Amino acid sequence: MSRKNQPTVALVSLGCPKNLVDSERMLAGLALGGFAVTADADGADLAIVNTCAFLDLARAESDQHLDELEALKRAGRLGGVVVAGCMAQRYGREILQRHPTVDAIVGISSRDSLAEICRKVVAGLATGKRGRSSATSQRAAGPETRRAKWSFSHASLLRTCRTAPRSCCRRARDTRSRPRRLAC
Repeated sequence: MSRKNQPTVALVSLGCPKNLVDSERMLAGLALGGFAVTADADGADLAIVNTCAFLDLARAESDQHLDELEALKRAGRLGGVVVAGCMAQRYGREILQRHPTVDAIVGISSRDSLAEICRKVVAGLATGKRGRSSATSQRAAGPETRRAKWSFSHASLLRTCRTAPRSCCRRARDTRSRPRRLAC
């Protein structure tokens, strides 16, 4: 599955524009961590679902995508599955119970460790030593500036938390995105 000794990773970003910003940061960290990013989970070494837990509909959409990825994994067309984001932060244990083939849970407060966790999952898949890991903490993620932009080429989304009523954003309040300079 790997290309030129680089493990391949596909990322599914669900939810609001805040999740898109988080996904862009995750992709940058993965690319810097030695992963080749692919658009299709079919044939990838690893698939990551950046989940949203804000609405019941968003949680259902996350579960649907996880079901599809688990089917690819059972068919041998996908190596591993990692669940990231606020749903992983809030419902990690429940996700592992509902989706038994998920290899790792990475909450929003642990996203700085995503590339390292993914390397461990890929190494475990290569050696046949499957271990499930969970990385969720109550500390806020550190400030990040690197992003692999998926959004518009002429604009950049900011991740703000002032209006989010959920605790997943309150924990990250210290890491709000701030524009480097304002356009007038």
